[in-house]
Amino acid sequence: MLKRSKLRGFKTGKHAGRLIATLFADNTMVYLSKLDRFKDLKKILNKWCKVSGVKFNIPKIVIVLVGTKEHRDALVMTRWTQRHRSRISGDIKIVQDGEATRLLGTFIGNGIEDSSIWTPTLEIGARDLKR
Repeated sequence: MLKRSKLRGFKTGKHAGRLIATLFADNTMVYLSKLDRFKDLKKILNKWCKVSGVKFNIPKIVIVLVGTKEHRDALVMTRWTQRHRSRISGDIKIVQDGEATRLLGTFIGNGIEDSSIWTPTLEIGARDLKR
């Protein structure tokens, strides 16, 4: 469904085509271009759920923004995409600069420091060792 959609995704090279999604087990990462509309993605996902009988876990949706800092800040504040004036609903989490989210065991985000990501895990480990 995603592959046959009108979503543009990320351009990956002159001959490679477009990157729309990567899938691993029950994890999917979708790539939207500035020309894509989030509501079009939601429409595709809703149709897929209806056909497959699977319920999509909306609380697990996380958006990691790309682009200039100004663009990311504006989208976080307004939740409106600039190009199509399409609003991202409040139940969808947008990862802010300096914040990380986990994807397939790795942490991704803008302006994150590698060491700070592991601080909570190290603190838990240190606390457990003291017991």
